[in-house]
Amino acid sequence: MAVYSVPTTSISFSSMKTWSPSYSSNSNISLETVLENMYPDDTAPYSVSTIRGQGIRYGYLSAGTGGQVRVTYPYSSGTGTSVTITPVSYGSYSYITIQAVPTYPATMHSWRTAASGGGSQISTSTSINLSVSDYTSQGTFYAHFNN
Repeated sequence: MAVYSVPTTSISFSSMKTWSPSYSSNSNISLETVLENMYPDDTAPYSVSTIRGQGIRYGYLSAGTGGQVRVTYPYSSGTGTSVTITPVSYGSYSYITIQAVPTYPATMHSWRTAASGGGSQISTSTSINLSVSDYTSQGTFYAHFNN
């Protein structure tokens, strides 16, 4: 999950494809779709001021062999081996909690910056809280398990 810092002025709609899973191109970007597909979701009337100057956490969680992953706060994502993070506005929440869930007999080894135990270690805790300034360029968090 990375963090996108929404500017306070001159907000470009084309930048929304960076952090919103609703878009993969610059065509037909709708503020309604973007704001309804983030957490907390917004309701009409829609305004870009809702996200102006905010940090938006987005990205993915990936589980190695021996477990699953999930988001537990500020919403519950459900558990899986690959989880897409619903973009979260740090204007509404000060952190997001991710959790690794080992499947017995596996145990938690660490959260990593790369798959298969590669990259750097982030934490050995099963749950970690990520604030707006934590791992701002990390697009995917990888859970590595001892099997």
